Amino acid sequence: MDMQPQETMFDANSRVTWRESGIDIPEGMVEVDKVLEHAGLDWEARMQPQIVRRSDGSYEEVPNSFYCMRSDLDGAGAVLGDGFRKIYEPIQNRDMFSFCDALVAMADARYVSVGLLNNGRRVWALAELPDAQVDLKGSVLDPTNLYLLVYNSFDGGAQFTAAITGVRMRCHNVANYALKQAQRMWRIRHTPNAPNRMGAAAHALDLVGEYQDEFGEQMQHLLNASLEEAEFERLLGNLWPVNKDGELSSRSENQRGMVRDAYTDATTCNLEGMAGTRYAALNAVSLYADYGRGTRDTSANDGTTAEENRLRSIFWGGSQQLKQRAFDLLLEDEIPSAA
Repeated sequence: MDMQPQETMFDANSRVTWRESGIDIPEGMVEVDKVLEHAGLDWEARMQPQIVRRSDGSYEEVPNSFYCMRSDLDGAGAVLGDGFRKIYEPIQNRDMFSFCDALVAMADARYVSVGLLNNGRRVWALAELPDAQVDLKGSVLDPTNLYLLVYNSFDGGAQFTAAITGVRMRCHNVANYALKQAQRMWRIRHTPNAPNRMGAAAHALDLVGEYQDEFGEQMQHLLNASLEEAEFERLLGNLWPVNKDGELSSRSENQRGMVRDAYTDATTCNLEGMAGTRYAALNAVSLYADYGRGTRDTSANDGTTAEENRLRSIFWGGSQQLKQRAFDLLLEDEIPSAA
């Protein structure tokens, strides 16, 4: 009987979503001006007083209320944020990439992909750290490369963020787990002194080595730990529990079923030395989270496409939270029964 892993929807449709939602940066392009121009980010965010029309047709400024506007657009399409109640000093795209420049200089990093969400209200960039790779022992080649994700907002909804983010190269699913010891993420508030503080944040490259070591240890632990069928079912029960009446919704049953299929059939969960391990279970959840969860096109409401919403979920939203929950459960000595 042929017991080889079967092609699944995850294998057939796996996509590098952060690249599809962004713009690839050609290898060797490191100058900030060229990167900004190539990515269409060579504009500034400017603060303008909020103006309203009065009943008599005249216009007046709203006291202490400002718009954040794109310098390259006019009208409503230029608005990045509104209703700021004090002078807000945005971190410009150039300032954000000055942080990346330090990485290029200090660690021979390179830009991989950059993009924007919601017409520029949020801007992100992914930089590859060439010496930051995690290889596991006891399995066929299955490296995870570590990247630095930087992210900025102009709508006041988030701080400037830098985060170490892993990408499993076999399937391109994102492995951005918070660990117990090593720091993965740090933030800088929007202040006039932010460009100077971003220079200091470049020293956080020291944290990459610490994260790389602990991440490798945790993944190796999961790869070495077998998983009984009952434990796998308890994992699913915790991720998609029954309701207060003890019933499982059809949606939750479908979600559990998709993860079961990935765990038993997906090629990237059944590589040599991997099948039936906690590491395989984590990757099954990750495949579902990154590629199986549905995302909606909300462009009519906020200008965000389905792929942009998928990226947001993978890096910062529901998909990331689901994977973190699975990761934490799989590191338990014994996976608890769902409450």
